[in-house]
Amino acid sequence: MTIALAIAALVTGCSFMRDYRSRVHSEQAFTRGADAIERRDLAVADESFAEALRAQPDSASLYARIGLAYMSRPVMAYARIDVVQAERALPYLRRSIELDPRQPYLVYLQAIFAALRLGREDEARTLLTQSADVFHNDAMALNDIGYLLADADQLTTDALPLLERAVELRPKEGIIIDSLGWAHYRLRHLEHAAALLERASRLSPKNAEMQYHLGAVYAGLGRTEDAKKRFRRALDIDQAFLPARAALDQLQRQP
Repeated sequence: MTIALAIAALVTGCSFMRDYRSRVHSEQAFTRGADAIERRDLAVADESFAEALRAQPDSASLYARIGLAYMSRPVMAYARIDVVQAERALPYLRRSIELDPRQPYLVYLQAIFAALRLGREDEARTLLTQSADVFHNDAMALNDIGYLLADADQLTTDALPLLERAVELRPKEGIIIDSLGWAHYRLRHLEHAAALLERASRLSPKNAEMQYHLGAVYAGLGRTEDAKKRFRRALDIDQAFLPARAALDQLQRQP
């Protein structure tokens, strides 16, 4: 080996070790931050995450993990996300998307929820539009984003195109058709919702949640006996499915 090649190999090896040590240090700092969030010690979390980023300042995945960590108490529960969580999480989630738009759909979804919690509806819509572009051919990602927004009664109208595209990609997937039907139910498009959910139920007859969704639509249409049958069917499939139990009990108490 020539001296030049030996020097090059040495430099490469040193560079690899520096990168390796940076990754290890970053991961250790991130872990401390995540543990601090579990303890609700946000000051320590802030400091630890800043240290992690000093070691890996251009890591899109690290920004995403930090943002998701701030949103993880609780995860994906819009009604309980507090403002402090959202304020901390959103800049990290946005930065991860800026560095690499091909982030997992959960990054987009949590960024949308954070923006909504902060009252930034236009920003949430922009993120939703970005996600529709990024996941244009990923039926399950489009389905999950659209369904979770509809289920939370947030940007449901804006989420419809994502669900429609998901159905277009997988027209025989019961859970996807169910999501579109549930979004229409949330928008009080009850007749259209019933048609979609009946179709979903035929495709996936042993899904308790779908039976519950169809029962809710029937109840909204005043078809009380049909609704009771669907709620009972949901409980036959899964006795522990509490929304169906609560809905059935409510209907049975009515005169």
